[in-house]
Amino acid sequence: MKDLELDLDALRRVINLILDRMEQEAGSSRVAVTLDNYWDVSSFMRYDFSKVPDGQTFEHGQLYHDWEFLTAILEDETQAVRPMLMHVAPLLRYLGERGY
Repeated sequence: MKDLELDLDALRRVINLILDRMEQEAGSSRVAVTLDNYWDVSSFMRYDFSKVPDGQTFEHGQLYHDWEFLTAILEDETQAVRPMLMHVAPLLRYLGERGY
């Protein structure tokens, strides 16, 4: 694998461009979430392709809880820490898979 270095400013701009396009196409800045629960492979297995995930390695999450954690940052910016990105990922995945 080639080494990868992310430019956070570029990543931020790309995400903003995608969200701006979604807003433009939908004519709204709000998106209905019709599903809540999701499965995820546990973090210790996610990047280890030497093992195949089994029933013991899956975790359960809820988009509602992810959103609650993230919006709490708006009330207390000290909560804007790197691990909170784990709650952004499922929401972005939902938007990418489910559309509007």
